[in-house]
Amino acid sequence: MLDPKLIKEKSQVIKDMLKARSVDFDLEGLIDSDQKRREFIIKTDELRKKKNQVALNISEKKKKGEDISSILAEMKNISEELSKLEVDQNDIEKKYLKLAASIPNLIHESVPIGEDEESNKEIKKWGNIPKFDFKIKDHIDISEDLDLVDLERAAKVAGARFYYLKNDLVRLNQALINFGLDFLREKGYSIVQPPYMINRESMEGAVIAEDFEEVIYKIDNQDLYMIGTSEHAMAAMHSKEIIEGKTYQKNMQE
Repeated sequence: MLDPKLIKEKSQVIKDMLKARSVDFDLEGLIDSDQKRREFIIKTDELRKKKNQVALNISEKKKKGEDISSILAEMKNISEELSKLEVDQNDIEKKYLKLAASIPNLIHESVPIGEDEESNKEIKKWGNIPKFDFKIKDHIDISEDLDLVDLERAAKVAGARFYYLKNDLVRLNQALINFGLDFLREKGYSIVQPPYMINRESMEGAVIAEDFEEVIYKIDNQDLYMIGTSEHAMAAMHSKEIIEGKTYQKNMQE
C-alpha cells in the first residue's frame, strides 16, 4: 500500500507509474474517497464531541432537578445523525481501503518501460550456452528416468502440480536447505520459519487478496489462509509495530 500522502501530493507520479505499467486503475476514485473519508473523520469527531457536551448538560440539569425533555430530544437527533454518519463513513472507508490495497507499487528508475518482454534489457550474461548433438531432456524427464519423482501418484492423491520427491532427490533437497541455512547464518542473518497459515489482514498486507480469493487455500469458517510464499508471513511479522531505523537493525531470511 502506497503512502496516502504521496498519492495526494504527487498524483502525477502515480499517473505516470500506472501508464508505464499499462494498468487501468481508478486513481481519481482513490483520491476522492480519501478526501471524503478525511471529511467524515472530522464530521464524526465533531459530532461525538457535541454528543459528549450534551450528555454533560443532561447530567448537570438532572443534578439541579431541571427539565431535560428538550435536551433529550436534541441528544436523540444527534445520536441518529451520528449513527447515519458512521455508516456512510464505514462505506467510504471500505471503498478507500479496497482501492488503496490494489494500487501497484512505484517503479524503480532503473526498470525499463515497455509493453512486453522484448523491452527487457540484458544486464549480465555468465558462461556459454552449451550446444548438444542429441535431444535435450527437461528436468521432469530426467527425474522420472532416474526414479527421483513420482508425478502420477502425486496427481492421484493431491491433484495436478504436486509431486513425490524420491531417493537421492530428497537428500539433495535437504542438503540444499542445510547449505542455505548455514550460508545465511554465517552472513549474520536471523533465520525465521514462519507460520504456514495467517489471517486475512496479514495476507492483504502482501497481496491483493480479492484477486486471489478463488486460488488461495483457506480453512472454511476460520480467518486462516495458507501462505503462498514466506514473504506473506514475514511482511506481517512486524505489523502494527514502530521500528526506529537508526537504532534498530535486523537481517532476516525466511
